[in-house]
Amino acid sequence: MSTQTQVTKASNAMIRNPISKVKDEHDLRHEDILLDTKLGQGHFGDIHKATFKNKPVAVKTCKATVDAAMRRKFLSECYILKNYNHPNIVKLIGMATDRHPIYIVMELVQGGDLLKLLRDDSKTLSVPED
Repeated sequence: MSTQTQVTKASNAMIRNPISKVKDEHDLRHEDILLDTKLGQGHFGDIHKATFKNKPVAVKTCKATVDAAMRRKFLSECYILKNYNHPNIVKLIGMATDRHPIYIVMELVQGGDLLKLLRDDSKTLSVPED
């Protein structure tokens, strides 16, 4: 579609307005997600601040160069998070798999990366004593 090439070599037919099939509420389309600043880098790709339906979100990307086994591992996080709805767990908004790079869209945590916070502020953090 983006290269305006023929659907088949035997015809001159071209797709003008593709229909994207949405399977469930967690299936998103890339064109609905507007990437903004890069927040960091993960094992599979970059992590960005983005906008989805006028709300700030975090987007994990999976590089197009990773093999199928690594893509399945990347998406397994989505399948696990789909089952959780708790105020202390980062909420999964959905995933965009209609083209590369694959996106996992999650709520944006204003405090940033918890692991980085724990490493950077480990000397100042304390456990309340009863």
